[in-house]
Parts: sequence; structure tokens; C-alpha cells
Amino acid sequence: MLDEIKELILNYGAKEILFLDDTFNVRRERVEEICLKIIESGLKFSWSCNIRCNTVDRNILGLMRKAGCWLVCMGVESGSDRVLKLLQKNLNKKQVLDAAKWSHDAGLKIKTYFIIGNPGETLQSIDETISFAQQLKPEYPVFSLMTPLPATYLWDHWKEYGVFSYKNFDELSMASNNPTFIPNGLTKQLLMQKQNEAFRKLYLSPAMVWRHARSLTSFAALVETMKLGMHAIKLFSSDSGYEPVSNTVPEEDPFADENGSNTKATRVGKTQGQSKGSG
Repeated sequence: MLDEIKELILNYGAKEILFLDDTFNVRRERVEEICLKIIESGLKFSWSCNIRCNTVDRNILGLMRKAGCWLVCMGVESGSDRVLKLLQKNLNKKQVLDAAKWSHDAGLKIKTYFIIGNPGETLQSIDETISFAQQLKPEYPVFSLMTPLPATYLWDHWKEYGVFSYKNFDELSMASNNPTFIPNGLTKQLLMQKQNEAFRKLYLSPAMVWRHARSLTSFAALVETMKLGMHAIKLFSSDSGYEPVSNTVPEEDPFADENGSNTKATRVGKTQGQSKGSG
């Protein structure tokens, strides 16, 4: 791996490398070996990676930072231990809190991935997720909507947890902002509103502004950050006309938009939506 890194830096002028392993820290000894070789090589570059929160500690995160890592990405998914258990994440909030604190203590920035609209989701668990995201103090929080994909448990068992609908399979995306899966008791409108609220509360908070402002190193970076901030304010400063959220179980079509119309032309019927994969 070090030879590939050298080639990218020396021959192509790379200054930033993203390790695309699903879980960079799946084997501690491998992480230690990579970090030590980078340090010994004297190569100067920054890098980032994906980690699991329950397989890191202060020492390994400190070594990663010393080797040039600046950002770790964590798949948190939910701020509800009940939902995390349903997702079979083998992870709890305490482990996530520890990983986030240790990362910041080591001088690393963190990117957190959350999902809104998980199986078993309620309005309360969504609010717990937003609150937990604020508690973690991530520099780059991401809130996606749950999307069942082939060869996953939810693809085979969505009927137990809600309604799954789509026009075209090509529209399915892990980074969607247009719900295709609606948990029982919730609506498309509510999920979209809560996703907007999550981004707004995190990115427009004074704490977030300060976290990014104190890391700026040039006037040009300040100007660019201000432009992004103005764009975020415009994007998340309203709920786009959504009605206030209700705690009652909806009787209407869960896929109806704020005008009451269903924008999904095709529903997954009893004979559709089944995957050959086991999940």
C-alpha cells in the first residue's frame, strides 16, 4: 500500500488520500502498520477514512493523527439505542460518544452519518437522533433517509415495519432526500421536515460556526466558508411550507406530499420487492 501512496504523491502530486475501506480499523494491527510506515516514510499528506466506533481507542486514534489523518467518518445511524438494536448495529450510544470524544481529543475532525426513518422509528426517536448528533459535535454531520437496498434485511422484511414505494429502481439512493420507505405511523412529509430540521439545527448552530471558524487558515478560506454558510442559511432557514409535526398516527396515505397527492406512481406489491440476498 505504501508504494501506491508514494506513486500518488510523487508522480501525481496528490496531497489528500481517502482510504475507501468500509471499515479502515477492522484490524488494529493493520492500522498500526500502515500508520507507522507512513510516519517512517516522511511523506507529507493528509488522509481520511471510515471507522467503527466500537473498535477504536485513544491510542490508535492518536497514532492515526500523527500519521496525517485529519478526518474520521462514523456510521452512527441513530441516537436511539432501541433503534440501533433493531438495526443490529452491535453498537450503543456510549461507544459512539467515546469514539467522538477520543477523536476530537486526538485533533481529528469527525463526519457522522445518521439515518432518519429507520425501521421502528418514531417521532421521539428521530428527535433523539437530532439531539444526539448535537451532543457529538461533529464537523460534518450527514442525515440521510432510510432506503431499502437488495440483499439487506429491510429489503426482505419491509412489510413488517412500514411502506416501501418507488417509481424506478434507479432512483434508490443511500443519500436520498426523497423517502422511499415510510415507517409505520410516520409520513413522507414528516420525514422530509425532520431531515431539514436536523441539517438546520446542526449546520446553523453557533457551535458549528465556531468549530469551522477557528480552523480557518487564510482569508480566502474565510470567504469560501462565508459563501457556503449563506447557501446553508438559504437552504435550511425554513421548513419549505411543511405543517407542524403531529404526534398522532396518520390515517392518510404516508407517501402523500403537503398537497395530499401521491408522487409515487408505482407501489411495491405483494409479489414485488423481494431480494435473493439473505441480508
